[in-house]
Amino acid sequence: MNLKSFLKKEKIDKIYSYHEVRKDKYSVEFGWVPSNTINLNKPVVISYPSKGKSISEEDKQWSSEEGKNASSLDDYEKYYAALTGESPDVFIDMWANGIPDLESLREKDNPGYRNGEGKFLYNLALLISTGKKFTEFGRIYKIINVNT
Repeated sequence: MNLKSFLKKEKIDKIYSYHEVRKDKYSVEFGWVPSNTINLNKPVVISYPSKGKSISEEDKQWSSEEGKNASSLDDYEKYYAALTGESPDVFIDMWANGIPDLESLREKDNPGYRNGEGKFLYNLALLISTGKKFTEFGRIYKIINVNT
């Protein structure tokens, strides 16, 4: 399947890629940037708005504005390693029985902490490692194999 067909079939509004910028000898900024391409020969992570009733109005609005987007699973793996300092498999092993402790640690270490952040990181690790779909902060995340 070509990119144009994929975007139309899946109704994708935006494509994102992982990006890093070295700020100096000791620091790197990283995150997501809009992109025009994605490798469809490998798994793709798509995220889209959830219609759940327990979603806050703020999350509902942001998620709706964001629409449906796609990124490569490879980019998610890079992002995850930069964000947590661990591979998804190691992270799952570390926190499988300690989500409340993970939440406490994230709250202590992150000045911009948001309630549920630890659970999000754990579920994202499961998605990357096992393909387990999840919903958090008004978004549904799942992996699709486009060309299989």
